[in-house]
Amino acid sequence: MPDKSINRNCYLYSHFLITITIVFLVFIPNLCVASTNDYFGNKFAYFRGSITNNGVDQMISVLEMYRGSTVVVTSPGGDEGAAIRPGQEIHRRNLKVVVRDYCLGACAAYVMGSGTSTVVAPATLVAFMPNAVGVWPHIEQMSSEHRTPVEHMRRTRQEGLDLLSELDLDPQLLLDATEMSALLCLEFVSLPGGGEGFQYLSAASAWVPSRAHMEKLGWHISGYWPENSVEVGLLMARYMGPGRLGRFGEVPTDYQFKPRPCRDIGRMRRIGPGDTSPR
Repeated sequence: MPDKSINRNCYLYSHFLITITIVFLVFIPNLCVASTNDYFGNKFAYFRGSITNNGVDQMISVLEMYRGSTVVVTSPGGDEGAAIRPGQEIHRRNLKVVVRDYCLGACAAYVMGSGTSTVVAPATLVAFMPNAVGVWPHIEQMSSEHRTPVEHMRRTRQEGLDLLSELDLDPQLLLDATEMSALLCLEFVSLPGGGEGFQYLSAASAWVPSRAHMEKLGWHISGYWPENSVEVGLLMARYMGPGRLGRFGEVPTDYQFKPRPCRDIGRMRRIGPGDTSPR
């Protein structure tokens, strides 16, 4: 499982001179944000935790005060629409990205590749999951009566595509991620508290492309990257828990998914306005 401290509050350290240290407490319900200067010998902004709209507001506030050049990210993913915003801010500020421990789902799709460079720390899991860009072609084939979730997904998809275009990253990787998760079903559902969204069931929890596949699509990374499915399995067991099926490598050319209802198939993962990057 991810580190149990992931939802704890942590401290934002801002160091001035050598002898003076001012400490600020940043309270974020699901996201821990820190800034210090002891990683790689340089000052950095550290963002850790699930991605939510409230958390991203705090992230952007921290970046407003930040004068360094590197952002370190550790995240299990979260709200896909919210994840696009830090990607935009990191790109706008020309910051470098270092991924540490794990960056899953929406973090991998929109934050990991948003910097001027991306370094993956040793033994780090970067894994992609079904997303608005990849799921959209299947949603278009579904009923047009469910306007609210369809419009939300359409907007999230377009914002994601706009960001990837600005970053010069091929969105085919997100289409591949949806296919490699092996969707079994997709349907509209009522969300807790009202509204509608989508839920899906997939055979695999996540997909890790090969470094070569990433490079081919313009997603350039340096540092560590797993070389086989055994490494991916060990990383998934470490950070996502035992029993999770992960896939590694290239996309088969013969895969085809036709959307069908999820009823009576088993446990489903919800995607939509609440959380478009399930874990």
